[in-house]
Amino acid sequence: MNEETKTFTYQTRFSLSEENALDAYAALFCQLERKLFAQLMAKVNINELKRNYIAIYGITARQFNSLHYSIKGKISSAKECQKRNIEKIKDKISRLEKKLKTRKKLSSAILFNKTCSLNRLNKKLKDLEEASKSGKVPICFGSNKVFREQFHLENKTHEEWKKDWIALRNNQIFSVGSKDETAGNQSCVLTLKDNKFSLRLRLPNCLEKQFGKHLLIEDLQFHYGKEKIAEAITAETKRAMTYRFLKDQKSWRIFISFEELATPIISKKELGMIGVDINANHLAVTQIDRYGNKLQSKNISLNLYGK
Repeated sequence: MNEETKTFTYQTRFSLSEENALDAYAALFCQLERKLFAQLMAKVNINELKRNYIAIYGITARQFNSLHYSIKGKISSAKECQKRNIEKIKDKISRLEKKLKTRKKLSSAILFNKTCSLNRLNKKLKDLEEASKSGKVPICFGSNKVFREQFHLENKTHEEWKKDWIALRNNQIFSVGSKDETAGNQSCVLTLKDNKFSLRLRLPNCLEKQFGKHLLIEDLQFHYGKEKIAEAITAETKRAMTYRFLKDQKSWRIFISFEELATPIISKKELGMIGVDINANHLAVTQIDRYGNKLQSKNISLNLYGK
């Protein structure tokens, strides 16, 4: 019987006196991720791609696996969005068609506008369905919202926008782990010594001459999940540790994800039940017995304003 597990993610911010190595790694990772996406859409053989990327771009096999894993996740997410968009457009078309059936009640101007809208939606639906059948999905690296900002600049020049755009397109690193590797990830090895976490990040071979083989990030402080992380890297039962580095306007952040056994839910109907109602400024709690008879009620003050 398989034990149920859940994936938990913990994060923290960190700072480096010298960020050039991490910035260079992120720029390389994101550039290769975009290139790999285009080649996967063109249905190039993945084994051939792996050999070429290792030889041409100077990365390790595990770093290529991380690239592949990351872009597969984004493609999967984009396909789900594509399905939802198709369903939304179908729903809009259905509602418009119903309105157009009552054309006698519509003015000529409204009828013209709604007919044009219906034609646009049908064209959009056709394009989306064709893209879905072909397996191709659109992904805008750096976000579509920021990309469109260049056409409506207000408080910045195009050069300033482009600088922000490039920063967003090159702001992350992903490293997938495995249970059979040191500390769950041979490219990112997390250690705990004197109650302090340190992380040794394996840099790509092409950056080794400039920055060395590894980047050491010391004194990582986790406000939540510290005990769980320590247990994960020291437990006898090995766990895959997956790392994601993300740079925002403040600093770099690191996200650590791994599986834990789900806490079993134990429920005994013979003991009755407790119901909780969330209100604006308090919780209302009522206990009943197994027959549904009220035993007691109480209010617990809890200000949820703005939360």
